[in-house]
Amino acid sequence: MSDEKIRIGGFIDFTTLDWPGKIASVIFFHGCNYRCPFCFNGDFVVGKKFTNMDIEEILAAFLKNKDFVDHVVICGGEPTLQSEGLIKLCKVLKQNGFKIKLDTNGSNPSVIKKITSERLVDYIAMDIKATFDENYKRATGQTGIPTDVKKSLEIISKSGIDYECRIPVVPSINMELVPKIAEQLKSAKTVVLEQFIPDNALDGRLRASRSPTREELMELALNFKNPCIKIRTREAGEETIQTASKEA
Repeated sequence: MSDEKIRIGGFIDFTTLDWPGKIASVIFFHGCNYRCPFCFNGDFVVGKKFTNMDIEEILAAFLKNKDFVDHVVICGGEPTLQSEGLIKLCKVLKQNGFKIKLDTNGSNPSVIKKITSERLVDYIAMDIKATFDENYKRATGQTGIPTDVKKSLEIISKSGIDYECRIPVVPSINMELVPKIAEQLKSAKTVVLEQFIPDNALDGRLRASRSPTREELMELALNFKNPCIKIRTREAGEETIQTASKEA
C-alpha cells in the first residue's frame, strides 16, 4: 500500500445528492487554486482544519460501508492539486470495486488527461464558472483567460467517460452570462444549471444576496440545445428540462 499522504477536509458516509441516482460516500480534498466568492465549501478552500491521511486509512473508511455503498465522490477543494495522491487513491478504490465520480474545476488538464486515459473514474462533473474570457477572473479570482479549463473540457468530452458541465448560477456574478456560456458549451453532452445558495458563501458579502429562482433557471435552460439539460435547486432537487431541440 502507498505511503502517499493526502490532505483531507472531511468525509460524508452516505449521500444521494452528490451523485444523483446513486447512494455514495464523499471525500473532500483540502485546498483549491480558485477563490470563487460564491463557493459553499470554503472550509475546504481556505480553512485550516484538515487531516493528512494515507491511502490505507482512506480505503478503510470506505470499506467499512462497502456492503451498502460502492460509489465514491471525490471533491474538494480541488482534488487535482494533489495529483499523485488522487491518482493512487483512484487506482486503489478501483481495485476494491468502487465506482468513482470526480468533481473538478478543470484547471489541471494534464491530470485530467492521465485520469481519463487510464479510466480511473466513471463520471466527471466539471464546473464552468463563466464565459471563457476576462469574466473568469471575476468568478474565480484567477487571472488570465482559462485556457486550461477549455483543454480539460476537450479532454473529458473526447474521453468516452460520462460527464456533465455544471454552471453555478449566481445573480451578481454570472447569471447574465448564461446565454454566452451556452454557446461555449454547445458540444457538451450534459449541462447542469445549479442554484446558488448564499448561506455559506466564501465571500461573506454574498451571504445576504439572493438565490436564482427555479423559474429563472428553467428559463435560462432554454438557451441550451445540448442532449441533456438539467437544473438543480434546493426546493425541487434535480430536474431534467425539455429543450426546443428535444421537442423538435
